Amino acid sequence: MAAKSRHQRSPFRTPRRVSKPIKKRRSSSTFQMQTQPELASAPRDRCTLTMLSGPSPGSVHHLGRGELILGRDDDLPYRIDDIAVSGRHARLFCKAGEFFLEDLGSTNGTFVEGSRIRGTHRLNDGDRVQLGVNTLFRVALQDATEQEAARRLYDAAVRDPLTGVYNRGHFETLIVSEFAFAARHKTPLSVLFIDFDHFSEVNNTHGHQAGDEVLRTETRVISEAIRTEDLLARYGGEEFVLVARGIALEHALILGERVRSTVARCIVPWEDVAIGVTVSIGVASYHHQRSPYASPEQLVAAADRAVYRAKNAGRDRVCAV
Repeated sequence: MAAKSRHQRSPFRTPRRVSKPIKKRRSSSTFQMQTQPELASAPRDRCTLTMLSGPSPGSVHHLGRGELILGRDDDLPYRIDDIAVSGRHARLFCKAGEFFLEDLGSTNGTFVEGSRIRGTHRLNDGDRVQLGVNTLFRVALQDATEQEAARRLYDAAVRDPLTGVYNRGHFETLIVSEFAFAARHKTPLSVLFIDFDHFSEVNNTHGHQAGDEVLRTETRVISEAIRTEDLLARYGGEEFVLVARGIALEHALILGERVRSTVARCIVPWEDVAIGVTVSIGVASYHHQRSPYASPEQLVAAADRAVYRAKNAGRDRVCAV
């Protein structure tokens, strides 16, 4: 076979290059040291407890300065709905830049890394804290930036990105806890199913961006009309659900009417139009003495059926099962 000419050489052959004098370059490490100032380390003066197991896995409790009482009492900002946790089980507090955990005479004990503590115990980053039998937390000692990042990650996991209210996953976790609390303490619990009427017409007429703005605005005014202890969550699409602790059917209907009228009065400006919508609301309530609902799923399904009653009756109204 004849040898290839220089014009027929393989295209994969690396062409010869004329060598050039090599210039001395500063090493990359030297360059970085001269151009990137060292970041100052911030003090880890924040403590975050992340629940690993218990009534609401993934939930977080934050503390900067001051103290945080952990327990099952209703008046606590972070109530732990675990029957094995005492009303005021333990105290988390900061002293001289360090974090300590104190057992408050709990029935089932407070444990750090598997050992029951007596009195006060200093916490380290990564410690595992157990309250009673079932509830387990992981300790993270953080600076302000790290704690804010942890808070945002948690919000992203439990909140609807469009409206900012809770998402369905968080609702389904919470309703189990609330139903158990109502059954154990013999208190009423109500669920309100909220469905926006003819919402597809808003999207078809004004566009989906207009529909998104309507949902954002309306959920904000609903949140302002309810109690701070009530939980509003997006169930899916234009369907929302409201959990009202300690409210029996009669007062739940009054709450539903307040929500309905609030939405009906709200006008959402969009470009050169004003958009108004209405809602149909279904209400179901649990009471330990006369409730036909044996589970949280049955209670939610009853509120869902009541929505269809409201829609079949003409929409823009509140109906019970």
